[in-house]
Amino acid sequence: MMARRAGRVAAPVSSGLAGAAAASEGRRAVATGATSASGGTAVVWFKATDLRLHDHGPLSKAHAAHSHVVHVMCIDPRWFGASPTGFAKTGFHRARFLSESVADLARSLAARGSSLVVRASRPEVALPAVAAACGASAVYAHSEVCSEELAADRAVRAALHGLPSPVRLSQCWGNTLHDVADLPFDASSDTPQVFSQFRRLVEAKCKPRPPLPPPPALRPAPPGFAAGTSPHGLAMLPLDGGGPGSQPPHSHAAVRPLPASAVDAVLAGRVPMAWELGCALPPGMDTSALRPVAPPAGVGLPPGVALASGPGATSGGAVPPDAPAAPAAPAPALSARQVECGGLRDPRCAIQLFGGETAALARLRLYLWDEDRLREYKQTRNGMAGQGFSSKLSPWLAVGALSPRQVAAEVARYERERVANESTYWLLFELLWRDYFRFACIGWGSDVFRLAGPKRALDPGRGWSRDPAVWGPWTRAQTGYPLVDACMRELTQSGFMSNRGRQNVASFLARDLEADWRVGAEWFESLLADHDPCSNYGNWTYVAGVGADPREDRYFSIPKQARNYDGHGTFMRLWLPEVAGFSPEQLARPQDYPQGLDVVRRRAKLAFQENAHLTDEVAIKRAVAKGRYWVREIHATHALHKYRSIKKRYY
Repeated sequence: MMARRAGRVAAPVSSGLAGAAAASEGRRAVATGATSASGGTAVVWFKATDLRLHDHGPLSKAHAAHSHVVHVMCIDPRWFGASPTGFAKTGFHRARFLSESVADLARSLAARGSSLVVRASRPEVALPAVAAACGASAVYAHSEVCSEELAADRAVRAALHGLPSPVRLSQCWGNTLHDVADLPFDASSDTPQVFSQFRRLVEAKCKPRPPLPPPPALRPAPPGFAAGTSPHGLAMLPLDGGGPGSQPPHSHAAVRPLPASAVDAVLAGRVPMAWELGCALPPGMDTSALRPVAPPAGVGLPPGVALASGPGATSGGAVPPDAPAAPAAPAPALSARQVECGGLRDPRCAIQLFGGETAALARLRLYLWDEDRLREYKQTRNGMAGQGFSSKLSPWLAVGALSPRQVAAEVARYERERVANESTYWLLFELLWRDYFRFACIGWGSDVFRLAGPKRALDPGRGWSRDPAVWGPWTRAQTGYPLVDACMRELTQSGFMSNRGRQNVASFLARDLEADWRVGAEWFESLLADHDPCSNYGNWTYVAGVGADPREDRYFSIPKQARNYDGHGTFMRLWLPEVAGFSPEQLARPQDYPQGLDVVRRRAKLAFQENAHLTDEVAIKRAVAKGRYWVREIHATHALHKYRSIKKRYY
């Protein structure tokens, strides 16, 4: 959930994988019903990455092996601190999506006669308290990969072991298409460093396991454990000294507690909303563009939300790419509470994101079956405007409201019942990318969060700047390049950005602005509803040239990308009303955009100053040609001529 700057953690991960592999064998017995309840009480620890009932190994194992089960979700205050650059680690959009996902899980458990205990506390504080209160002998949870999540697991294990009656932490692998135990290599040391090699090995020797169904019947909590439940299915328990400000004996970490509003919500039997967790709206968000948006059919309205009636209300199922832009008349800025409680969202966004397993399965059904879009996925996946151009399942995969194996099973059924083609394969191909980054991060450890990345090498010719004057316009969608600014504005307004947009804005920040790529990764981590540390940081290292990309100096030309993927300017005009009168070519070439011309001039001046000491023409050519986008895009063609023409024209 948070940005990392810790040391390498490959060794602890490796030891954890041995237990995960052994536990995965137990899952097979669970799936076939070979394990029967043996009595006693278990706790299922739901995390921010597995908020579902289907294909949930710890849930299935606990209900098969115990006569009583308690379900717990801990909202960790460490998720809501500040990143090294100073951004909110979990921003408003991601917090709202998470809150909705937890609330949906609580409703699903309540519908099956069970409940969810939600605690606004660190898991190493809350889980031992709940385990002691219900007399549990085991806590079941999924295994982790990244440093902060692993640290939380170790803290929980130590706290459970330190109880008067020690409680074991049983973990198993999950949340990937392939199980770690099925890989044809040791993930902690031998994961191929190039994706194509990984793909060939896995496709040749692995097959995804079928998803586990939800337990046929949920075991009850032990008698007398819960004093009662709220209408939302949350167990109403006192904090018993385990509030967010308390410290377990083994921990000396200073953790800022969550706001009192979050604790009050939990005590009242509600899942805290984003505003109650202290999440403010993203800087620069235009609240005048927001409208009440109802969730898709079959998806419940999040608790605490009351949609305003009127002509501005829209459905969350499908928003057309030509949705109205922001009104011309200025409107008072709204607070995070007003936006969230009013169900306000930007109707221009490619998809309206509602958290939870119910919404995830509805989206999967809509994309594959109702609209039959999977058959053309490969051809449309690089679109930028409209909800149907790609699956957009990543937000639900990120919070675990949807299992990748469930997606694979539905794709297989689609291939049997409708069509099997390159597009159906390509959706699984994208899930393989997700697997690759997760397994690769096991071996990379915290290198994936360092400036030099998994390559452990930096190009000395690049600036890697952390100066806000360099990256600030990028975060504010004020670079002067319409394609970049439109993507960044959609992110600010909605918590979503297309895959094509992400590649372009990441390349722009890392290659063109020559900023520290981790600034961009932290900004994505804060705002993207589908943030996953392995995929987010892995992709950023890839684009920045410090990751697993076998190509040297991969680069995205923004004008070329604008022409290829938004040739009519539909997406750019949708998010930038100020350029509504620009032609497609003016939108593609930022030199014709006054603000963009200023940026070009500033960057060209910097390029000139950096290379002013060079006298050899060959050296000058190499320096200018090496990623100097600002120079390349000004009219001259020959590298040396570009350099000299800039000097003559502007200085």
